[in-house]
Amino acid sequence: GPRLDEPPMYLANEDYLGGNAFANPPPATDPGNTGGESWPQPPAVSIRMRDAVSMEEPDSMGHGGHMKPHGKSSNLQTFTNSVICFVGSGVLGLPFAFRHVGALGGVIGLALICSVSLHCMYLMVDIKHILKADKGLIVRDYADIGYQAFGLTGQILVSACILLTQTGFCIAYLIFISESMREVQSGVSKRTWIVLCMPILVLASWLRSLKAIAKLSLIAMVSLITSLFVVLAFDLQVLVMGNDMDFGGHSDLGSFAEGKAAISKHEQAMKQMAECVDCRGHVKILDITGLPYFFGVGCYCFEGIGMVLPVFNGMKMPENFKLVWGGACTMVAILYTVFGLLGYMAFRTDVADVITTNLPALAVTNFMKASLCVGLLLTYPLMCVPIIEQVERRLGRTTDTTRTDVAARNIVRSCFVFGTGIVAYNVPRFGVFISLVGASASAALAFVLPALFYVKVNFKNTGTCHLAFLAVCIVFGFIGGALGTLSALTDMRKSFSAA
Repeated sequence: GPRLDEPPMYLANEDYLGGNAFANPPPATDPGNTGGESWPQPPAVSIRMRDAVSMEEPDSMGHGGHMKPHGKSSNLQTFTNSVICFVGSGVLGLPFAFRHVGALGGVIGLALICSVSLHCMYLMVDIKHILKADKGLIVRDYADIGYQAFGLTGQILVSACILLTQTGFCIAYLIFISESMREVQSGVSKRTWIVLCMPILVLASWLRSLKAIAKLSLIAMVSLITSLFVVLAFDLQVLVMGNDMDFGGHSDLGSFAEGKAAISKHEQAMKQMAECVDCRGHVKILDITGLPYFFGVGCYCFEGIGMVLPVFNGMKMPENFKLVWGGACTMVAILYTVFGLLGYMAFRTDVADVITTNLPALAVTNFMKASLCVGLLLTYPLMCVPIIEQVERRLGRTTDTTRTDVAARNIVRSCFVFGTGIVAYNVPRFGVFISLVGASASAALAFVLPALFYVKVNFKNTGTCHLAFLAVCIVFGFIGGALGTLSALTDMRKSFSAA
């Protein structure tokens, strides 16, 4: 597989984007099977654009999926890029999730979600080894495992959850962009920003090669990491000085006299703020009533199980995968905990569902928000490619041989973009929507399906204690997902009523 520090290779593959990738491939014949038995290969589907670096093992006949291997990644490369790939825009909603369950509840909740999801991720690698040892089969991705566990039903179930989550991510990006740009330019409404995004995204969806945009999408990651540091800096300043900060409304000091006046006003506000630290409301320690909402946001942030097998297949030393992957997940969990806890403790009851809303309207914060929105806008076409490819394949995908073929494909792609825009246009809050996405399909992918697949594939060799823990994983994902989905739908209905 390619190195993780390279852009997604399949985006540069003209055959993949041009219409040949989903032609029915010849069945893979395993070299260890002396009888030459073959088994159907379900189509490779990327879970998320941040997960779209698909590193597949070539089989004995050289069928390596939609790209060719270009080298393996070292342990350090795998660790670094796994940490980066886990961090998405959902992290900006964690402080608001902490507000729902309290400081202690948030810390324990994130630790629990991370631990259970990490175990289920390890199950994917274990299933891969079991299938290879027992049946001589080489599985490349999540859909392969679903197929081997429950046949076509398992494959369709995985693919459906993937399509739902990926579509949800596209919609969440549009909601985030519209809310953030409304804060930068208050004279333009959130819905207007969504409408303004539509022509750009429709035209981008018509592209057959997204190689250039794939490189530009790095802007989103740089902007997001910068945003995290900026928010943490403001959190610490608020914790020290108070949260009722008045920056004098000056992003440009202008003349010396104006600058001096602004600095004086700022210092006075700091002094007043130090006296009003207790005006922010109390920090809740634990509130179990907010667990369903928190569960959804936590699952959204830790959604990354689709990365497991591609990353494993792309390592130079796959025997170190669990150590490296576990270290990366632990690092991400610590980052999430610190970010969510500090953000909640800084703004407490005033924390917004996207914490960048709590930042003052300064030139630096407005530029940060705008650059983050530009990066996410460029990333949107990359995220929707797997969905569009799946839809086109189901509809009998054609090549661009005639103008009618080109028009037909562009219409399908335009309908998808407009569909996500319509949903984002009508969803009032970013936080509620990511909780809904996380609690529904993401929870099934992260907890329920991996445990079910493992039990189906390796029931006879699984001990009683391990079976009990797998049952806990299934119940944890099912009950948490059900309660989280109901809670998110209820909150969304209330948001619609208040809008």
